[in-house]
Amino acid sequence: MIYKNINYILKYIFVFSFLVLISTLNIVIAEGEYTKISTSTYEISYDPLPNLFVYPLEHSMDRIVNIKNISQNDITLSFERNMKINGKDNEIQTWPQPTPSRLLPGEQVDFVMKVEWFSDLTNTWEQGKTYNYPFYINISINNNPVNEFILYNQILVEKTQDHLQEISTNAKISGIVYDSETNKPLNDAEVIVWSNGPRVEYRLETDSSGSFSVPVRAYQRSFLKNYIQYSVTIRKNGYDEYNYAISPKENEDLSKEIKLIKQTEKGSYTLINKIYTNLPPARVDFSGNHKFFATVPFHSSESEDFINENAYLHFFSSDGNLLWKYKLENEIPTVDVSDDSTLIATAHRPKSNNWNGGDYLILFNQKGDLIWEFKIPGIGDWGDPNHVSEPGEVGDGISELRISYNNKYIVAGTWAGKFYFIDIDNNKVLWNTDLNNGQVRYILFREDDTSVYVGSDPYMFNFDFNGNLNWKAFIGSWPYNMVLSNNYVFVGPKVGRFISLFNKNTGEVIWRYPIDARPDNLLISPDETFLMYQSSNGELAISNAVFDASGNLLFNLRSANGGYITSDSNYIAYYGSDSVRLVNRKGSELWSYQLDPVKWPAPRGSVYISDDKTKIIVANAMNGYVYFFEGGIEKIENNQESRDNRKLEPNNQNQEQDPRNNTLEQDNQNQEQKTQNLLKRIIIWISKIF
Repeated sequence: MIYKNINYILKYIFVFSFLVLISTLNIVIAEGEYTKISTSTYEISYDPLPNLFVYPLEHSMDRIVNIKNISQNDITLSFERNMKINGKDNEIQTWPQPTPSRLLPGEQVDFVMKVEWFSDLTNTWEQGKTYNYPFYINISINNNPVNEFILYNQILVEKTQDHLQEISTNAKISGIVYDSETNKPLNDAEVIVWSNGPRVEYRLETDSSGSFSVPVRAYQRSFLKNYIQYSVTIRKNGYDEYNYAISPKENEDLSKEIKLIKQTEKGSYTLINKIYTNLPPARVDFSGNHKFFATVPFHSSESEDFINENAYLHFFSSDGNLLWKYKLENEIPTVDVSDDSTLIATAHRPKSNNWNGGDYLILFNQKGDLIWEFKIPGIGDWGDPNHVSEPGEVGDGISELRISYNNKYIVAGTWAGKFYFIDIDNNKVLWNTDLNNGQVRYILFREDDTSVYVGSDPYMFNFDFNGNLNWKAFIGSWPYNMVLSNNYVFVGPKVGRFISLFNKNTGEVIWRYPIDARPDNLLISPDETFLMYQSSNGELAISNAVFDASGNLLFNLRSANGGYITSDSNYIAYYGSDSVRLVNRKGSELWSYQLDPVKWPAPRGSVYISDDKTKIIVANAMNGYVYFFEGGIEKIENNQESRDNRKLEPNNQNQEQDPRNNTLEQDNQNQEQKTQNLLKRIIIWISKIF
């Protein structure tokens, strides 16, 4: 009996010691795709297997490393990565930006790494060869280095840049085109099938039976796990364009019956004025009634002296007049016009090439009088070489601001992840919070002024006006754009990965859709039946994509910097590169206008079309002009009238089909359950030993 009890005691001592051992040592447990480095303090998850990227079917090398704090205390961390090409260090773009300095208990972060193809690299590649480009990862937790590990990447060059149209095919896109009224097949309809991954375009015409068939390449991308998206446009004189998006898998022949509708309307607009702003009007905001708007310059890459001489806040009326301007001395990433148009807010940064210091808030009335200045306590003027910092002072700058609907408050976020809620009349910070180094890049007030949405890196936060956190939601990286509607908040991050539609009351994810480039603009139709993702980064992604309310990709147009949906949800005005276009909600083009040549590759800008469709405004961030058009949409009485022959601009884009959430956060939840099951099996196995 004594021997048996001792045996049981020894058994449990052994099991307890074993569990303590695996929780304190760095034990690597392979579970599915990911390897996990586990301690009692943290978990690091990554994919140790070589990832294959086929060029030109992929746009970049993308990898993720996840770090989770599983302790009861805060942990500090640093994340270093390195890649060498031909013996030289090469930049690996990494998000979050900047790196979080700490993780709270239970918190985790995805480090997303991206290396896009560049000419010095692709020009050296030879067709049919495989190249290796490993990422070397060095992490420190609580100032203790973790052993270096390697993310292995292989690039298979299937075709070089000069031979894209020769890419092998393994699927088909086909269809039959009919007249919607007579149901008769339409011959000689133009069919355009195009994609940017690979960057290919196929043009053909339907045969006598109205049929077409296009061989294409089906390919599942390594990182996003989605299949190449193809855009299909069908055109025939006298009919509306028909657009759809499709993503065939290997050996599929995806066929579709297409019924063209007779064209019944077209747009007619005349340029009444254009005003040059000298720098890209990259950040634009309209008043609630859209009678006024303001612009500030950003992302021009001009010299410091040129910017100092030409950087202005411009304030316009929507009837085509510049009302006033104010010299800023520097490019600024944010501007806001109050809902009633009586207040205009931006930040001021004295002349300096230092982005991280010296900013303060400035507020104007509608006449252009400077009526308020506010310097946030603790943010020093580190851009001034003669500045002497005070104790506790930091170098930081304003990255985003917004005026509340009731005009009582201004909120501001900084590059270093600080958020401030400010009482305008009392010149006082009512409360502030630190968002763990995640730069604040987008802020929206709820329309009833009951809460504020703060887009940081990699979370979106919702606070009430007293500073209480209602909820936070994972968005991937810092937001490039956010938009609110009656029921939703739509968010797209800088690094891509996915766009997300959330319930605006709870932060619950409704759907996510994989993308691989930033959204310059996001739109929700007023009737909430469709949404748009717009990107000028046309080499990398779907560029002007329309989704239904469930997240299904309907169609994709050519690249867009910005756009606007009319209040009746029936029309979309957008601009991209060197043109502005008006389409109906199905993507059929009604009007277009060639803009001045591109001068800067600056993202964003803005477009507006009035409720009565008589005015279109374009603030073009790529050439510095603000355009004012007047006209309208006309009915076509004679449906025999031919449409103008138009050529699509060569700024190609992509498509996508099934929404997928490619986050390691979800994977880690599964990993935790797998690990628990593994430990249970280990305990049972050890028990059997005794």
